[in-house]
Amino acid sequence: MIKKAAILLLLAIAINAVSLAFIWAYHSFVTGLNPFLGIVFLVLSLLIFVPVVFFSFRWVARQSLWPTPATAFIFGLFVLLVEDLMNTVNNRTSTLDIQLHDTYFVIAHVHLIFFFALLFLAFAAVYFVFPKVTGRTMNAAMGYIHFALTLIAVYFLCWPFNYTGLAGMPRRYLDYSNGVSLDEFSGTNHFAMQAMILLVCGQVVFVANLVWSLAKGRIGRPV
Repeated sequence: MIKKAAILLLLAIAINAVSLAFIWAYHSFVTGLNPFLGIVFLVLSLLIFVPVVFFSFRWVARQSLWPTPATAFIFGLFVLLVEDLMNTVNNRTSTLDIQLHDTYFVIAHVHLIFFFALLFLAFAAVYFVFPKVTGRTMNAAMGYIHFALTLIAVYFLCWPFNYTGLAGMPRRYLDYSNGVSLDEFSGTNHFAMQAMILLVCGQVVFVANLVWSLAKGRIGRPV
């Protein structure tokens, strides 16, 4: 049984690796790549994300309501995966990708998935492994506060850039001060800065919980 599961896992990893290598080609729409290939990239993307999201939420539904901070962060990871699935339909179709490629819409999408999704997975691993490595448990209340602040801050930081991107705010600019038409986006940038401060506060809670738990965490009992 274990051998069969290992073979299926390796096969799934291989298929996903090949599919991911192909779907990255959608970035080349702006270089003159055949736009009809967007259908291929979209199908390959859905073949990766739809099963992952479906089985992930099926697993979460079988768990009790966030019994640990680790499970809460796994749930947050699934929320980000669903958001990526929604954006997949936009970014993998040539007609929209060509228009949005050089805007902040792509920035919002990329940061949520390639940075914050991995960050949520890392936090889940820390909360899960910490008791097994140290023999002490982390404070659950502080863990939930850390999760709530991080999830809220992440969306406050990235989600507004979807709207500024749709409004035409370009990316890859070193200095926006000379663009008079870009002044309307300054409020969004200030809001994102406040969200970044909230995100930092959430990580201060995590570090405080980590240090306190190493010294005085409860011994021998899970979170």
